Amino acid sequence: MVRSNIITITVSEKPAAPPTYSITLSADKTSCYVGDTVNFTATVTANGSPASGVSVSLYSDGSLIGTAITDSYGKAYFHVTMNYPGTYNFYAEV
Repeated sequence: MVRSNIITITVSEKPAAPPTYSITLSADKTSCYVGDTVNFTATVTANGSPASGVSVSLYSDGSLIGTAITDSYGKAYFHVTMNYPGTYNFYAEV
């Protein structure tokens, strides 16, 4: 019997695909008075499950207001005191 040469093949685990994030921002009020605090909650999921330990940035009209880290439920909390009258657009990013 004649045998061929040996070929060694190394098989590794595939690297995990980067998560697909989704983020929803909510506020405890949509109108208030100067000096009031608005409490925001950003809820982050990764591939449909709560994403803990993720850095979330809150913006108002394009200006960074602050950052927070999500808890084990995928929630990051922001408390913003409204110092001036006007209308403001807030959004959060991961």
